[in-house]
Amino acid sequence: MRAGNVFKHKAMKRSAVASMLVFVLGFQVMASFNLTAAQRSTKKQSTMTDNQRIAHVLSRLTYGARPGDFEKVKATGVAAFINQQLDPDSIDNSTAIAKLRRLPTLGMATPVIIEQYTPPKPVPSASPVVAKVETAVNQTPNLANQEPGKLPAMSAMQNEMQMDAKKDDVSKMPAASPKPTPPPKNPQMVVTELQRAKLLRAVYSDQQLYELMVDFWENHFSIFANKDDDRYLLTGYDRETIRPFALARFRDLLGATAHSPAMLFYLDNWRSSVPRPYPARGDKPAGVDGGFNENYARELMELHTLGVDGGYTQKDVQEIARCFSGWTIQKPNEQGLFLYRPGLHDDGEKIVLGHKILPGGGIADGERVLDILATHPSTARFIATKLARRFISDDPPQSVIDRAAAGRLAPVLRHASPGD
Repeated sequence: MRAGNVFKHKAMKRSAVASMLVFVLGFQVMASFNLTAAQRSTKKQSTMTDNQRIAHVLSRLTYGARPGDFEKVKATGVAAFINQQLDPDSIDNSTAIAKLRRLPTLGMATPVIIEQYTPPKPVPSASPVVAKVETAVNQTPNLANQEPGKLPAMSAMQNEMQMDAKKDDVSKMPAASPKPTPPPKNPQMVVTELQRAKLLRAVYSDQQLYELMVDFWENHFSIFANKDDDRYLLTGYDRETIRPFALARFRDLLGATAHSPAMLFYLDNWRSSVPRPYPARGDKPAGVDGGFNENYARELMELHTLGVDGGYTQKDVQEIARCFSGWTIQKPNEQGLFLYRPGLHDDGEKIVLGHKILPGGGIADGERVLDILATHPSTARFIATKLARRFISDDPPQSVIDRAAAGRLAPVLRHASPGD
């Protein structure tokens, strides 16, 4: 999905009184952030001046005030500024887009990045020539002491050697030079250009709240760039997994990361499969192919949804690993695309967090797990707490977190503007 279209399908309803940054934390109920500048009741909050309120909003909802930003917000008002930031598609972002065009990898498909930036495999060098035919040919034998009857035979052998030498010379003549292979590109440039893009967007983009949400989710669903070939998958991860869903339903974003080749590679789920025993054959003893990998299952609960104290057990980790078996990558070193392989999936019955998943579900087993986790109360509290700490304060009001976690239309980000 192109950057210019990432907001088209995510329009959010707003009223004149409140604007909401909506994140559905499950069961189709919104934990949103009402960003109006309504008055708070406490004395401490009422003492904040308009200028202090503007400075706080710029420090929390942007990458920091740039020259002219303070005056712009003061002229339009805090509520109008926040409403505009919640509708990034309405903001002219041509300056940032023009600067991003200087980074070619941002627009490359994953297979193209892999093809152009993967270092070439070393070519084995040819064996050195021990002797040259020309040396043997140019050495004229001493025929003075040879018997007369053997002279013609020796002369024929010499002629034959000369003919072979000429043929060898012809074969050594350079052929028409093929088109030179372009020099390999620096693999590190893929990650470097992503880093440059983040800096350019932070400085020049007027879609500041959107860029902050992209950064928030990329840290929440983090991937280590230097794990083997994951560097070639990160551009697509940023462009196709995080950006289209940065302001969308949490369940949609969770599903996008679960299908992401970059995430599957990073947490080794692409290698996870149902164990497949095989019998002994000849001298080869019996054994087992494949096996479950629990990395993604554990991180999915501990870091992406429930939190470390979210109430899951090791048995839940094992069952979720079974649910996601067969979620893999098609040709990781060539195409890097998501692929579900039914033959690698455990189709037996599973029980996840007390929910029975019936046998024979196939790829739907993993989707069912995502539904269970996205609607879990621990997920609502975990995500609401992180968002409140980022956009309100390091110690946000507990009442705001409680209302957000309860699934009501809780005004979490309304408190991003002190004096609300």
